Amino acid sequence: MISGYCKDGQVSAGMKFFEKMIKNGCIADSVTYGALISGLCKESRLEEARVLYDAMLDKSLVPCDVTRATLAYEYCKKDQPDNALSIMDRLDKKHWIRTANTLVRKLCSEAEVETSSIFLDRILNKDYELDHITYIAFLSACYSRNKYSMASEFSQRISKKVNSSYIQNSPRIT
Repeated sequence: MISGYCKDGQVSAGMKFFEKMIKNGCIADSVTYGALISGLCKESRLEEARVLYDAMLDKSLVPCDVTRATLAYEYCKKDQPDNALSIMDRLDKKHWIRTANTLVRKLCSEAEVETSSIFLDRILNKDYELDHITYIAFLSACYSRNKYSMASEFSQRISKKVNSSYIQNSPRIT
């Protein structure tokens, strides 16, 4: 029901149904929270979506990839990448990495190179895994926006990490 309301653009009706559900002792799952969060994001009701997101995490429910990326992306669209990072920082490493890679690719597809670089920088600073597709998407976006120096800077950082990792993991000859 809640998902249907949200898909039809009737998020307020979905929220009322959710509140009745909780009042009557029904326990919401991550799918229910995700539907509401996505619906609220579509209506740019980010603060309400954030409250539900935090409540979901407080209940030890894991938001799906779409829910995490949608909320973070909507904050980026509002030029609030710090809020996007703060919601991601509550995630475990695996989910953080997946969300960051997805977010960088999405932002790059819309030529939001500067914003995507914030997340790419955090991935590299945390020594997290940057997947090949994300890296190529970032470089392509940089080149299409004439951000050659940015592409070069990140390429050099990644090359240093790869070379350092290779040297550390190479067998020693004695």
